[in-house]
Amino acid sequence: RLAECRACSNYIYPGDEISCSVRGCQAIYHLKCAKDDLQCSALKKFKCPQHACFVCKGKFAWRCVKCELASDHKCAAWPEKVIHLTERQGWAVCWRHPKDWRKKKNAVPAHTFEDIFSRLPLPYMEEEFRIESTVKDIPDDKIVPP
Repeated sequence: RLAECRACSNYIYPGDEISCSVRGCQAIYHLKCAKDDLQCSALKKFKCPQHACFVCKGKFAWRCVKCELASDHKCAAWPEKVIHLTERQGWAVCWRHPKDWRKKKNAVPAHTFEDIFSRLPLPYMEEEFRIESTVKDIPDDKIVPP
């Protein structure tokens, strides 16, 4: 099973990943994302950005559920714009995200299955499809439409 990179949200192929070294943390990143985007140099003791304040690198008071940001109360850029989640202690939605992040603006309801499936995201990786030999071996003149 392929994992999803927390930085770029694309799938990670085996051997191209790095995991956070903090016990209990499930964060996985591409090696390239950890080096380039997170400026990580020590890959053996890699800690994802959610384990320290993004400014002072000290203990965080909250971490964002939508992105990699973690902060203490004095370093938060716009503390009045941080939405603290009451049901999850220590988690919040940071100022980078709209207040109505749970609501889709101008969302149009889907009325058919075709609508529903056309809105699903496409996978990042290419997938090859195999046609079973039983279908491939049937001569064209023997195939009758229903």
